[in-house]
Amino acid sequence: SFLEDVSIEIKIKTNKNFTIRKSIYIKSRPYNPIIKTLPRTATYDEMNYPTVETNENEYKISSNLENVKHKLPTEVFKVPIRIAAFTYDEILLEFEVKLFARNLKLPIIETLQITLNRI
Repeated sequence: SFLEDVSIEIKIKTNKNFTIRKSIYIKSRPYNPIIKTLPRTATYDEMNYPTVETNENEYKISSNLENVKHKLPTEVFKVPIRIAAFTYDEILLEFEVKLFARNLKLPIIETLQITLNRI
């Protein structure tokens, strides 16, 4: 069996010690007035980066999947989220994960903890 029309919503409280990028940073090309440049096409990572919204208290990351098979590992994001840490101290991130599906009456809600530390 499998879950149909799955969507994932992840919430993380904001903190001054880290940020989650809303998009992928692409280094701009140097400008040269002699060379005609063509518009840059978006990369796979740029087109498939998950939706990241921010308000003053939390980040909200969302992604849609088609069908998820029971007890099989599934990539939630086609492209990993970008987290930047601003401290050398250890940071504990708590992700509130909600999984919605057409054939679920109520969403599945779990908390995932990840520790960021510098090596």
